[in-house]
Amino acid sequence: MKKCPFCAEEIKDEAIKCKHCGEFLKENEKTKKTVVRICPKCGDGYDDSFKGFKNCFNCNTPLVLKAEPLKKRMQDSGSVSNRKNPGIAVLLSFLMPGFGQFYNEQVGKGFVFLILFWTLIFTIVGGILVWIIGMIDAYSRAKEINDKKLYTN
Repeated sequence: MKKCPFCAEEIKDEAIKCKHCGEFLKENEKTKKTVVRICPKCGDGYDDSFKGFKNCFNCNTPLVLKAEPLKKRMQDSGSVSNRKNPGIAVLLSFLMPGFGQFYNEQVGKGFVFLILFWTLIFTIVGGILVWIIGMIDAYSRAKEINDKKLYTN
């Protein structure tokens, strides 16, 4: 038994391909270089079986050619783990002002919206205004995080 150099899982000594991560362990003509197309906007990646496609399926942005393994690129970039769903951000802010900001990892701003809402709820107009602004802010900030304009790390 040996460890896979890509995922560190135990595999057989004779293994050509890791059963855990799917990476080839021995180079041959097929596995020497995997050409992947990457979406520069949303970070989605496509292997060489998608070479006929020019645009991303999610955001319709033209794809860029990259010559590195897809799995490794996605792990290194962290783009999947940092993506925020704007719909969830709005829903959380709809339920309680500030919760959408907490979801977007903006804790300080979340507390400001929460405190303003509970302070101004008695003036009804002020509470509703804070509530609506909170939903708009949570949605736009989640979109910005996904467009890689802002990073929450």
